[in-house]
Amino acid sequence: MNSSTPPVTDQAGNDIEQVVRHHFLEIVGAVQTLLDGKKAHDAVVSELKADLDIANRGFRSLREEMIERQAVWERERLSLQARLAALQNAERRVVCLIDGDGTIFSRDLLAQGTLGGQAAARELSRNIHEYLDHTFQMPPSTFTLSVFVFLHKKGLMEALGRAGYTTEKTKFDEFLAGFNQAGQRFVMVDVGAGKENADSKLKAFLHDHVRSPQTSKIFFGASHDNGYTPDLKSLISDGYGHKLILLPGYTEIAYSIRELELDTLLIPNLFLADKLTIMRTPRSTNNMPLPDTDTSYDIATPTPPTPGRRRSASVAAASVPLPETPGPQVPGTPGKKKKKQRKLSKSNNVSEVDSVSDSIPSPPESIMVLSPAPPPINGSVAPAHVLLRNRYDPPPCQKHYLVGMCPFKTGCKFGHTYILSVQDMQDLASAAKGIPCKEIIKGRNCAMGERCIYGHKCPYGPTCPHLARNICHFKNAGMHET
Repeated sequence: MNSSTPPVTDQAGNDIEQVVRHHFLEIVGAVQTLLDGKKAHDAVVSELKADLDIANRGFRSLREEMIERQAVWERERLSLQARLAALQNAERRVVCLIDGDGTIFSRDLLAQGTLGGQAAARELSRNIHEYLDHTFQMPPSTFTLSVFVFLHKKGLMEALGRAGYTTEKTKFDEFLAGFNQAGQRFVMVDVGAGKENADSKLKAFLHDHVRSPQTSKIFFGASHDNGYTPDLKSLISDGYGHKLILLPGYTEIAYSIRELELDTLLIPNLFLADKLTIMRTPRSTNNMPLPDTDTSYDIATPTPPTPGRRRSASVAAASVPLPETPGPQVPGTPGKKKKKQRKLSKSNNVSEVDSVSDSIPSPPESIMVLSPAPPPINGSVAPAHVLLRNRYDPPPCQKHYLVGMCPFKTGCKFGHTYILSVQDMQDLASAAKGIPCKEIIKGRNCAMGERCIYGHKCPYGPTCPHLARNICHFKNAGMHET
């Protein structure tokens, strides 16, 4: 069996040895490569372990910091939630701010003294609560109402007396006391002389309360004064316009405030519908009285009486009185009436006017006698206001019959109880058109437009007999154009 195996020669043995050596060297090289790779991998692993260790330490540190911050945030969240809940559960505030020098309570309420003050507070509160409940779904139980009225008591009382409101003047102290007694949050305060006193306090209260998160609404009772417009515009720009509600006293809102288009609450018969009308009796050079005129005023700072026949009226912002219609002169007077003097005080912007009687029987309205006679209507020979005077004594009240509301009520010197015919109403409307509209005379747009009972143009047109003598009351440009 062994004899059949061929013998191995030396050459073959050498070849085998070389093959084995070759493979051995390959194995050695591969092992060395593996060892080198393992060494490199070990270095990478060590480096990665070091990085991982650093990352783990950083992660643990950040996690601890995050846990601490989460704890702080949680405490802050709970604190804010508690504060928010306290604010939500707290009663909301509604504030009513009134400029009492221009937004004056009605004569009926003033004349009742203490009871009138309490009634005024109740009526104001009732209307505000009903308005908020119906308009903004704010039931009375969800808020508290505070009312602040700022006024110059002495100046207002003097103006009431000069307007003929003697009962209202004497009862005003009692009215003020009654208003303040009506509720813990009802305050009517005398700020003293100086229009800026009431203005500054009202503006300060307005800005402080409107920015408070607890204040839901503010009723602003000074819409007669354009001087508040910049403050209202600023608050509207700051995003507080939804909190503001106008509370007009006069029937006419100041033009620049009306343009703001804020929500408005009108309370009938709570305030005087028109500015106080002060009757003055000018005198001729020989001290004989001339026909009466009337002027409307807002209350401001009174100044001490000056020597002689002039004294300071407790008024400011006087509207210019219309010139008087020429008529028969009082015996003993010169042909020209003495011009009414007016001097502006540099210190307090108060107009000094002629002496005003404190015992005027009743406040006048813009009466027909002072207007130029409009053209006859329906073929009548006499002017409309003459026809009315011939038929009725006293003449019918224009505001009562044409507007439906006379601000003077029982104190008005004109008739409210007549049953007028169609012809009477036409005559009354025609006579009213002979009186220039105050807004147009002052160069402003009349909010009533075509519904205004007073004249926007002279009824005579370009043929007006008073125009040539420069005594027509329609003095503005274009008032005599057809």
